Amino acid sequence: IPQQPSAGGGYAIHPQAQALGISAATAQLQQQQLYALENPDVEQMMAYQQAQAAYLAQQAQYAEWVAQQHHLMAQQQQEAERERQAQVEAGLQQQQIGAHDVATTEQREASGGEMADPRQEDAVDAVPTPPPDAELKRNTSGGRYSVVSSAAFSAQPTVQAKGGRHIAQEGGIEEEEEDESSSENDYQEADEAMTPSEEEEADGIAYRRRKSDDGGGPYPSNVSELYEMQSAGAYHLASPDSKYEVYACRVDVTQGDRSTEISLFSAARPHMRGFHFSWSGFFCAFLAWFAIAPLLPEIQRTLHLSREQIWNSSICSVAAGVVFRVIAGPLSDKYGARWIMAIFLVAAGVPCMCTGFVNSAPGLSLLRTIIGIGGATFVPMQYWTSSMFTREVAGTANSLAAGWGNLGGGVTQILIGSILLPLFKVIYGETDPSEPAVKSWRTVCVVPGLMCCILAFCLIRYSDDCPKGNYRKRERLGLMPSVSAGKSLLAAFLDRNTWLLIIQYACCFGVELTMSNAAVLYFTKEFGQTIEQASAIASIFGWMNLFARGLGGFTSDMMNASKGMRGRLIFQSIALACQGGFVVIFGYTRSLGGAIVVMIIFSLFVQASEGSIYAVVPYVRPPVTGSVAGLVGAGGNFGGVVFSIIFRYYQDRPAFIIMGVIAAASALLSPLIVIQGQSVIFCNCADKARLGLQKARGTVLNRADSPNHADSFQDSEKDELNYEDDEENSPPKKTLNAAVDDSEMMMAEN
Repeated sequence: IPQQPSAGGGYAIHPQAQALGISAATAQLQQQQLYALENPDVEQMMAYQQAQAAYLAQQAQYAEWVAQQHHLMAQQQQEAERERQAQVEAGLQQQQIGAHDVATTEQREASGGEMADPRQEDAVDAVPTPPPDAELKRNTSGGRYSVVSSAAFSAQPTVQAKGGRHIAQEGGIEEEEEDESSSENDYQEADEAMTPSEEEEADGIAYRRRKSDDGGGPYPSNVSELYEMQSAGAYHLASPDSKYEVYACRVDVTQGDRSTEISLFSAARPHMRGFHFSWSGFFCAFLAWFAIAPLLPEIQRTLHLSREQIWNSSICSVAAGVVFRVIAGPLSDKYGARWIMAIFLVAAGVPCMCTGFVNSAPGLSLLRTIIGIGGATFVPMQYWTSSMFTREVAGTANSLAAGWGNLGGGVTQILIGSILLPLFKVIYGETDPSEPAVKSWRTVCVVPGLMCCILAFCLIRYSDDCPKGNYRKRERLGLMPSVSAGKSLLAAFLDRNTWLLIIQYACCFGVELTMSNAAVLYFTKEFGQTIEQASAIASIFGWMNLFARGLGGFTSDMMNASKGMRGRLIFQSIALACQGGFVVIFGYTRSLGGAIVVMIIFSLFVQASEGSIYAVVPYVRPPVTGSVAGLVGAGGNFGGVVFSIIFRYYQDRPAFIIMGVIAAASALLSPLIVIQGQSVIFCNCADKARLGLQKARGTVLNRADSPNHADSFQDSEKDELNYEDDEENSPPKKTLNAAVDDSEMMMAEN
């Protein structure tokens, strides 16, 4: 890639060359990281540290280059503005002189005065003078202003580029005008003139301009407008290897352009668009997954099924998610969460629409097993949000997305059991009064199944795998290494913290799954409610997901900000213990009103526990977050299977008491969770993190001890934005030390 001439007389590296350099360093770092995970010996660890140092040095060079380019851009913008004003003033002066000369000539002819000196007349004729009605028109190529008459100078200026100079042909007279900026921007103009396919072939960088229909607002038309919009906070620059040039939210380039903020009322690509598609996909999957649950009393009467056969079908519904959640994690690591979620939505939606063909207990169990695949959409949902937001806000983002997705469990109770089923009974009662209930439960499940299929198409068409684009294209362009699904799953499987989180998640999400299957049956049997009434009451449990799980993740983030990982684990233990205690109380409650109140309280703690656990997941093994999320999510389904088996062999009230005791006991596992570089409940291991940071800095300083970089690394303790406050209001620039310290901190945390 050729170099780009700079304003200082030298040459600066082109942005796309910077992009390819950083992409190569990133790929090398990730490859060495995988090797280090597979072969944890001294040689591989040294290679990994060298790759880290190369990556940090490349990031530091790019940060310094970006700061220089911002400063040069501001200077060029100010120089162009001053030059434009000077041209306008010169044109006005020339216009006034021409008007004065014309007026003098007319007076001389009218008075019959003497002719001027011939030499002066020739000098005047040598440079054409514009008439009084001349107006200023901007030369679109050079940014200069030319004087164009409405009569004698009516011809539009024709501009030709010749060796960095513009020749304006006006009224048959050629006026040569030098454009200083053209000599500096020849490469940039040629680059902008390339079509997307040509640029992609030449540089290997996907090129795309944002449009208003992408949800992010109008794209800036030039660099100056881009800088003004960025200064105002409307857009934020992306990394050079990203599909996008700017983002609508603040991002952290050291964490793969992940967003540092959550704008709930925005649908801009890629961050917030991915967030909303992730939770809505899990929401629709939950609708299809538990659409049969409020219909079980009608199905039991129609097919003459026993209580054990009903619970067998519920166990099959939850058990299918165990297997598919395990494989969904590594598949998301390899192919991206977008395609995995779409496949699972279709796999659950199509059989959900076939519920009406069930005629036996084995058929019901088989059907619910296949529909249970939709429950595995939880894993790509969590992976998707983790890839869109930084770890500092991932707890809140993950818990909000999971909570709003789990809200489908409450909505399906009231939507299917209290709204659509009675509506279909009314419709079929007019046409066939003999069996309106049978035809209603056989056709009502078409609605959630169709919703799943429609949403699967939309999220494939209108969203992205990660902030920088789609996995398949980035792998083809060499911007990210290929990931082995088997090795990713093995690395997560061998981590002790993964298993501890699996058990704890089984004791909270397993409770939620069991309540989704048992609530309607429990309230109809114990308190004599109708299906419509019991469905409305049971939906309250799911409606707590609207805010409770998000509140759990947010509280975990706040505890992390004050006490680190120790704070997250303390809150997680409290939530699990309170959840189990209130489940036991629910089993002893004899009144309908008291049961509803206690159910609301323990539902709050159930959702908060789930949000807290998945706020810890991104820290366990960052390179294989998808596999960790899949295994932990599978633990939730496994807990649902265990608790459903308990309900199959015990009556409802003793089963609730046993489930509550097990859930409360899981809180005792939190002190055993020890994540490298993070504090634990009974020990604040900040010294370990500080030691890791010092080692990382020592590696980078050894890497950058050359004369060209010696001055750049002197003040490595400063981690803040430095601003220049000169009289020309130069733009803020991030220092080299700040970028290096950010990368060092991320590496030390990893």
